Amino acid sequence: AGLLDALEAIVAFFNAKTMAVNFQSIESSVQSSVQPSDRSSVQPSGGQQGKTASTGLAERICRMHGWLTERGASLALLSDKLHPATGSGKISYNEKLCCNEVIPATADAIDLIPKDILILDANHGGISEDTASEAYFSGHGFKSVFGKCRGPLKNWEGRISRDSVQGAYVTLEEAGSAALGSGGNMLAAIMRISCLLWWPGYRADHTSLGWLLPLHLEREIAQLYPVDRDWLEGNEYPSAKNPGYNALELREYYNSPLQHSYWRVDDHFMMYLQDAVNLPNTVPFSLFQGVLDFRFENAFVMVGGSWNDGVLGIPVNCRAASLSFLHAYIIGKQQFIAGKGPALLDKAVGRYTIRYADGTSDSAEVVYGRNIDFWKDYHGENHGAYAANPVLTGISEEGLHYAVYAMEWVNSKPEVEIATVDLTTVVGMDGRIALFGITAVKQEVRGDI
Repeated sequence: AGLLDALEAIVAFFNAKTMAVNFQSIESSVQSSVQPSDRSSVQPSGGQQGKTASTGLAERICRMHGWLTERGASLALLSDKLHPATGSGKISYNEKLCCNEVIPATADAIDLIPKDILILDANHGGISEDTASEAYFSGHGFKSVFGKCRGPLKNWEGRISRDSVQGAYVTLEEAGSAALGSGGNMLAAIMRISCLLWWPGYRADHTSLGWLLPLHLEREIAQLYPVDRDWLEGNEYPSAKNPGYNALELREYYNSPLQHSYWRVDDHFMMYLQDAVNLPNTVPFSLFQGVLDFRFENAFVMVGGSWNDGVLGIPVNCRAASLSFLHAYIIGKQQFIAGKGPALLDKAVGRYTIRYADGTSDSAEVVYGRNIDFWKDYHGENHGAYAANPVLTGISEEGLHYAVYAMEWVNSKPEVEIATVDLTTVVGMDGRIALFGITAVKQEVRGDI
């Protein structure tokens, strides 16, 4: 509760008092709001004569600072243009453009702008720990918030103790759910860094799968992730309207137990799924139908590789606004360690073919790293399966968090009855698709289904 209160306070503070400004996007708005007579009176605090890159930047900053101050808001600026390492005027090679470009020499603007501006200090490369950038800004009279740009926070214990440092911030380099998946979702980063800064005695577990928080916090993050993603992307799924559900019977198609160890690429051990806890991230599923002995009885549908090329004709026999598939990808431990998992990113590994009663069909592609992921992957930041929802969660006997994902396919013909569903895999893939459940989401309109 204390952590959530702290997060709410952080959000309220920045919403009420701070506007992080992108120069290009609001410059025209600011200029149109300031009368011509006002513009001439807005000058950099250093009052330099003659235009340079630094004085030009300082003039724009001062203009926006005054505009925001009149409206009772504070100005926060990213540090890039104000530090010698990133605003020095040096020639830099742009990998995206494949050419050299000159970075404008704007660093001297640091002495020409108001000191009540909060610096969002990304601590870019070229600044060593011995001359940390927040010390640089403190020396010029500014308070700062240090950030994580391309890696974990460094030396945070010593840095946060400085009087000039107000806290930490996190950012993603790109917008969109893909960035949330590959770079970690914003809510997860905020909660993790909050633990680092304000939880006495907290120590992050630095593993190859990320910084693991206690399970109850990881579960909270996994629940919040779809909210974060769908708000950002403007997604609307039929399941969110809670119109009713029809969990399909798959028992007839079960062909694999929860454990399988014969030193092959499809080895797996998922016995702890018996104790996995459902998150309220998706529709209800019917799982492990009729299974009594999980050591030997088949408990789910396995598709691909040495098992089969697919499972055909799973009956649906109802109309539906969408179908939700609960699944995960299985790769043998040795194959995953050898890098086979990351090599599959953004590759199609299978397909659901939806066959209608009128003879037509539709399909939903299963793409690794988009709507399915390695079942042991780190679900807190939802690495990989950014378009799916983590559902079954828990901790394995190895102490790793695991997740099984739900992928929702939206039906373009909800008025037509769906007869069957086929699940097939792409030939030559190193892994297998594990299907645990399918649920039909009813339409909002009244009527039989």
